[in-house]
Amino acid sequence: MTKSSESIYLTLILFVKTLFQASFLILLTYLLPVDEYANYISAMTLAIVLASFTTLGANYLLLQQADLKGKIRIYRGYSKLALKASLFLSCMFLLFVNSVFENKFTSSLTLALIAILEIIIVPQLLLFSFYQYSNYKVIYSQVVSVSPLLLKLVAILLCLFFGSNTSLESFVWLYSVLTVFLVMIIISSQPFPEERNEKSPTTISEFVQGVKYCVMHSASFVHAEVDKVFISIWLPLNSAGLYALASRIVHTTLIPITAIYIKLTPELFSLSTDKRALIPQIYKLLSLSMLLGCIFSVLVYFLSDKVMWLFDSQYAGLSEVLSLLSLLCISFKSALLVVLAVLKLPMLRFFLEVSSLLLACVLASYLSTFYSFYGVFVSFFIGDIVVILFSLLVIVYHFF
Repeated sequence: MTKSSESIYLTLILFVKTLFQASFLILLTYLLPVDEYANYISAMTLAIVLASFTTLGANYLLLQQADLKGKIRIYRGYSKLALKASLFLSCMFLLFVNSVFENKFTSSLTLALIAILEIIIVPQLLLFSFYQYSNYKVIYSQVVSVSPLLLKLVAILLCLFFGSNTSLESFVWLYSVLTVFLVMIIISSQPFPEERNEKSPTTISEFVQGVKYCVMHSASFVHAEVDKVFISIWLPLNSAGLYALASRIVHTTLIPITAIYIKLTPELFSLSTDKRALIPQIYKLLSLSMLLGCIFSVLVYFLSDKVMWLFDSQYAGLSEVLSLLSLLCISFKSALLVVLAVLKLPMLRFFLEVSSLLLACVLASYLSTFYSFYGVFVSFFIGDIVVILFSLLVIVYHFF
């Protein structure tokens, strides 16, 4: 597959993901009241955050392997390791949600289904998707990776179609049934790699390398999602639901900027040893990120009132929160973190993200008491500023 065709497929896939995500967020407002929406988003986000740790960097290792035998060895071995990690993290998820959220969910079975789906089944699907991608089956792999989001959309459409008395439990059950059918179709239509008799699924060096990548990737993911995990604790449920929805909308809006990182990152890594050639590419990445961030920020701000007709009437205060969070689009923190990875400073990147995250959480737990979602916004905005300033200092010091 040529680079141009890969770019077209990537753009198309990101567009489909954006469309599915936006449609799901809008339709979910018609199914759930604001308080249930806040609880669901908090639990779902926590499950997805934990799921990011389950594959232990296997996706990175698969892309590094050149021969099919090595890919099969890593896929078979890490699928078992991921399953064990998923079971452990699912138990941690249930214990945490039941203790911290104080039985805000009407059914513990609903939580168990969320854990099974998002922490056990979906990571296995994504790992299988990466295995197919590493074997150059780009279209098939991306269809598998998008399928869980598509099934959520289908489930919520069916719930809304069959009546207004459907609930979160109905949606989760229907999504579970559809996911089981998807797994059965994949197993029957696509043969899995044969079992091998290697003594070890991976070497120690591979395992350490994969874990380092996993920690670095997951730290960025946690930093972007942690506000939606704790929002139901920091704020009253009505405000928490509005903040969670607005934050999801902003995150979905920024998906096109992610395409820039995916497109430019391989080129940046290939130039990592040539400082003279690397500087223009870094400038290009930061400039495009800043420019598009400003454009999307202005669009979200001015369209926040215009799109309210898309959402259920009980989300009337959404435009105020959305216009506030539009300022987060301007942040080019993610682009700077990509540069730190290119400069082979993963531990510094990890330290910056964890430090700023802890600072933001401490500030949010205090400021939200007095200033509601404004306090949460200011706290995480300060966290972003800390990462941006220190990253810029490191980059300037590295080159000059």
